[in-house]
Amino acid sequence: YSLIQNQSPSKDQRQKSFLDYQNLELTPSQKAMIYHESLYPGSKSYYLSATLEFFSFKSEKKVDYFQEGLEFCLKQIMERHDGTRGFIKKLEQGFAFAISDRSDTDALIASSTDQSELFDLFQPYLWSVSFNRVKTEEGKLKLKLIIVGHHLIFDGWSLTLFLKELKQLMEGKKLEKIPSFGQFLHHQSHQNRNINDTVRTYWKEQLKGVQYFHLPSPSSLSHKSKGTILDDKGERVFF
Repeated sequence: YSLIQNQSPSKDQRQKSFLDYQNLELTPSQKAMIYHESLYPGSKSYYLSATLEFFSFKSEKKVDYFQEGLEFCLKQIMERHDGTRGFIKKLEQGFAFAISDRSDTDALIASSTDQSELFDLFQPYLWSVSFNRVKTEEGKLKLKLIIVGHHLIFDGWSLTLFLKELKQLMEGKKLEKIPSFGQFLHHQSHQNRNINDTVRTYWKEQLKGVQYFHLPSPSSLSHKSKGTILDDKGERVFF
């Protein structure tokens, strides 16, 4: 693993990351997901998953060695991509996105022993990994790596990139240099300050005179208030 080890961020870089990324502005989609979570606590609608299978191990010892290598590669990805250590932080008013300074695969795997459990959005990590060993008909062992992530930090594109980098690390290949997370934040801040103002001005003009629809706050709703039951059944409409 010496080739891969050289690609890890330094301790100073990780500390700087931790200090800079504590109260980040949420994206509109992240805000929407938190709102939906408060309406339907316990929902797994925003969970993404992937399963990798590795075949033909002749002994438990070889599986142990291979799994150790996988865990090492996962830690490199966590250190490389700050967003994988992200979670939601409660503020006096509203919420923010924060980055944990920890890159502890032991804790990540330990918290994944029961993947039926829900993610706590206010604690790292918002993804989990678990390993499952199965004996094949030929008497050899098969190792399954199961990855589950919350859509707050994962989407289809990033999950594909995650699996691609994991494969490259396992093959001992050097990963391409990526832009820092700070560059993304700078771009997002620029959008919020400039582009969003233009967009708001446009839509305010287009929607002038349209009656507002106010969404209720999560705290004002309950499944039994005023005899109303919240559900996802929808309605049949004929035309």
